[in-house]
Amino acid sequence: MTEIQLESAPTLPADLRGMTPRSVPPEMWDAPSVVQTRRASWITLAVGIVLTTLGFLPIMQTWGLYFLPLAYLVYIGAAVVLIALGILIRYWTTGGNLKYVEKADAAMARIQEVQIVENELNGVKTYTPHFTVQYDEPARFGGEPVSRQQILASPAITAEKLAVSQLRFEAGDWLPVVWFPEKADTTAKLYDTLGLNETGIWTTQENSSPTPLWMSLSLIVLGGLMFFSLLWSLWSMGSYSPIAAPSWNVIALSVGLGVLLGAVMAGLIIWQDRHEKRRTQAAIARNRGEEAASSVIALPDEQPSGIGKWFASIQGFVFLVAMTAGAIGLPSLIVHQWLVSANALLDASAGKLEAVEIEEMIQVTHAGIFREYKIEYRLPERGAAGDGHSMLSTPDHMSQFEFAQAVAVVKQGAFGWEWVSEIIPLQQVEKP
Repeated sequence: MTEIQLESAPTLPADLRGMTPRSVPPEMWDAPSVVQTRRASWITLAVGIVLTTLGFLPIMQTWGLYFLPLAYLVYIGAAVVLIALGILIRYWTTGGNLKYVEKADAAMARIQEVQIVENELNGVKTYTPHFTVQYDEPARFGGEPVSRQQILASPAITAEKLAVSQLRFEAGDWLPVVWFPEKADTTAKLYDTLGLNETGIWTTQENSSPTPLWMSLSLIVLGGLMFFSLLWSLWSMGSYSPIAAPSWNVIALSVGLGVLLGAVMAGLIIWQDRHEKRRTQAAIARNRGEEAASSVIALPDEQPSGIGKWFASIQGFVFLVAMTAGAIGLPSLIVHQWLVSANALLDASAGKLEAVEIEEMIQVTHAGIFREYKIEYRLPERGAAGDGHSMLSTPDHMSQFEFAQAVAVVKQGAFGWEWVSEIIPLQQVEKP
């Protein structure tokens, strides 16, 4: 490798000139990496608040019997809130990467070599540019300048982005390097990789106009509501299920409303995806209009052929079918369980007593996290229609049963779907 002399180095960017500590220009608080840090902290705070709020719901303690982390959701949410506050405090006190502008030494470095290193993790390939640079570290306290040669890496880029991106620098170009005093060996970074300017090292940068913060926060709240709805649906399956199987009109209503709910959710996802693509395409168009220093890096053609292509098409078809079934089935199940819950919670009937035969009491822990507390029973007075029923229970409730016989409280249901609201154990009575 031929050594490149460092004479006639260009001047540093205005942000890095002068003695440290430098003043940070106000406009740099809107630099891409600073905005990203700010967004991440607010989003993390919103997640913590949603988790803490859900954790304070009384039903969470009951659900915590079946899914152990839910019993500690308040503490988990509080921990996330503290992490978010820590990020915010660090952001307001240091400005994230702005500390390089304020405190770091800087010099113009000459690029000697550029290599793109391919990495693969769990089948996902990424590409990391490695720049071999040479620069002079200014003398300190009357000492001599130190000439350094280092290999500095930039953040990895995905294969998809690499296919449409160009490096702005090649061997022989100059670019600024920053490091903290007396720590050049461990802290040196390429200034253009810190996200403090609008150019960076690639012609195609990360989206400079990300999804509005209000939209991201709304999605987090919506996600919390969907999480609660899913948990409630699972709970209602074991606590409020009607005795009789649902009729076809109930199934049709659930599927119809589920498809509507799924369509609304899919519409929001598609709208957001197109919104992001338009923003990215606009950023690419802006960057493509600027001069690039190197050619587009071509990726090897990895398209399958022959039997591999046929298998890939079958895989895609199966995936599409599975996604469609899930997009219809899951919302339909949630809607059906909402109807089941409304049937029970809006039921004002007094209920009637029926004999119950306990078939099995299940207490099982799966993977140390999921637990089952369930009573399987039958209603003998209903014949075959009374077989094969179950109800979620608790350890305290299950410990009260001394006999296989018990009494069920059967209610009419607000929509006319009979359901068992309670199973009362029979107690042994001692003769005087």
